[in-house]
Amino acid sequence: MINFNHDFVGKEALKKLVDNPKRMMVTLSWNKENILDIHASQYEQGEPYPNMDVPSDKSYHGYYQYHDDQVLKDRKLIGISSSRTYSYYYREMVSLCSIDIEYGDIGTEVIILWGDPGTRQKEIQATVTRFPFFDEGRNQDVDVTKIPRILKK
Repeated sequence: MINFNHDFVGKEALKKLVDNPKRMMVTLSWNKENILDIHASQYEQGEPYPNMDVPSDKSYHGYYQYHDDQVLKDRKLIGISSSRTYSYYYREMVSLCSIDIEYGDIGTEVIILWGDPGTRQKEIQATVTRFPFFDEGRNQDVDVTKIPRILKK
């Protein structure tokens, strides 16, 4: 959060950005068939699509990798998708997306461009959905005394 109750260099410019945001955060739900196409390409002749690590793009080999993808509507760049992960709970591939406000309505269909320039790229259909995506109670509100546990005799 930005605290505007004191003077600092760039305060007015930053206030303009805060008062008139160009983008918002949403969750994107990825198309299952498009994801399966990417995995299937690893077993077909010809150039495969870049591999899609599951459950996510985070590599736990002692370092953290950041991965992002362009989000398009009618071939126009409208956002950036990042933090892709598979939700076992919801059985969906989802990612965060900083998207132009006019495309941020739930249900908006967009394209995620998977793959680096110069490699085989796949247009993945995705749908704007709720943010935050997890719609169950927050951990901070859980009464831990109600969690079942083994009692010692």
